[in-house]
Amino acid sequence: MTLRGSTQIVNQTIDSSSRVYGITPSSSSYVYTNERYQNFPLYFHTEEVPLGHGNYTSLSYVSLGFNEKRLEGSSSSPWVSSVLNNSQQGKGAMNVSGNLVTGGLGSTQQVYHFDGSAECYFWNVSSSNYTILYNISGDPCQQKRRSNTGFRNGKVIRFMPGEHLPV
Repeated sequence: MTLRGSTQIVNQTIDSSSRVYGITPSSSSYVYTNERYQNFPLYFHTEEVPLGHGNYTSLSYVSLGFNEKRLEGSSSSPWVSSVLNNSQQGKGAMNVSGNLVTGGLGSTQQVYHFDGSAECYFWNVSSSNYTILYNISGDPCQQKRRSNTGFRNGKVIRFMPGEHLPV
C-alpha cells in the first residue's frame, strides 16, 4: 500500500516444450522419444513508501525459477525421466532520509531439487544481511529408495551466528 509513492510489478511466465519422435514407417510405433517441458516464472515487486520530511522506505521482492520435466527413451532402452525445480527469492527494505541510506535489511533463499531416474539432489540455502541462516543439501532419493518415505537424512551444514557470506 503506497500513499503517493511508486509501485512497479512484473509478473511473467515463459513456457516452452520440445518433442522429438522417431517412428518406424512399417508399424507406426515409436522407436525413440525425447520430450522436454520448461517453465520460467519471474515476479518482481518494488515499492517506495513515503514517510514524510524527505524520508521514505524502498521495498523490493523478486522471485524467479526454472522448472523442467524430461522424458527420453526408445523401444530398445529403458525410459529415463527427470524433474528439476530451481526457485530463488530475494527481498529487501531500505530506509532513506534525504539522499542518505539510514538502514536496510535483505534476505535471499534458493531451493534446488532434481529428481532423476539415476540420481537425485536437494539443496536449500537461505541468508539474511550476508549471514547464512541455513544450508541443507542431500540425496532425497537415497532415503526414498531405502524406506519409500521421502527425504529425511539430508546433509545439514550449520553456520555459527554472525558468520558471513563472502562479499
